[in-house]
Amino acid sequence: MRLLQRIHDKLHGGPDGAPPLKALSRRHTAPVPIRTRMGTPLDLALVLDDRAAAKLAGRHWRDSLPSLLCVMGIDDSADERARLARDLNLDVSGLAEPKAADALHAALIQRLAQTGVAAPQDFYK
Repeated sequence: MRLLQRIHDKLHGGPDGAPPLKALSRRHTAPVPIRTRMGTPLDLALVLDDRAAAKLAGRHWRDSLPSLLCVMGIDDSADERARLARDLNLDVSGLAEPKAADALHAALIQRLAQTGVAAPQDFYK
């Protein structure tokens, strides 16, 4: 499975759609949302901020590739970075490590913003 597909599934609740909503009370269970093309877009920044808070990672995911990968539950290894660069059609072989990480981070944020989610304006470059 492509790394970008795994990232998408982690953000959107998996290949089967979003998880069921929590019940309002014990007697009343909330309906399972139907996944449609016209559904409400996922607020990407809100989801990533919530995950970062749960992992005590702060808001560094906005400007740090290792933090962003950590928040999404992806290993920050050289192999995963190379796989991510291939999936994003990005050639970072001639760049120094900090510049390659910055380029990967920018490309990943841009790709996430293009997947039909609600993203802050600074995600669109």
